[in-house]
Amino acid sequence: MCDLTKGFKLCSCDGEQLKQEDIGWVLQRLDPDQPIQNIMGKVAIQRFNIEEETLRNNVEEYLNAQNCFDFDFQPQDDDRIKIKYKTDTWFAYRHQNGQWKIDDSTSLSSWRSQLELHKNGKLK
Repeated sequence: MCDLTKGFKLCSCDGEQLKQEDIGWVLQRLDPDQPIQNIMGKVAIQRFNIEEETLRNNVEEYLNAQNCFDFDFQPQDDDRIKIKYKTDTWFAYRHQNGQWKIDDSTSLSSWRSQLELHKNGKLK
């Protein structure tokens, strides 16, 4: 797995053919034609320790400082990217007002029901 502390590249690497466990990032795009679903339930808020929180902030800065994608990509508002940190830990970012921001939304956030897979791949 890629060491996020040393920078990274989001490699498309035939993402649609990767095994689930090999996927290191997932890019989603908002489709406003999809209906918003009202979701009910309990929210489980992901908690990060200080080291993870620092890394999550550093990844945000890195995403905004340069083009991390290995393909031609211009983010649009409400694009969402999830980047795998550990096997079961993902950092999520949402593109708003021209920059990536940490996405602390939950699975109950209705706008997320309009997201569709745009691309995925490996971290390099």
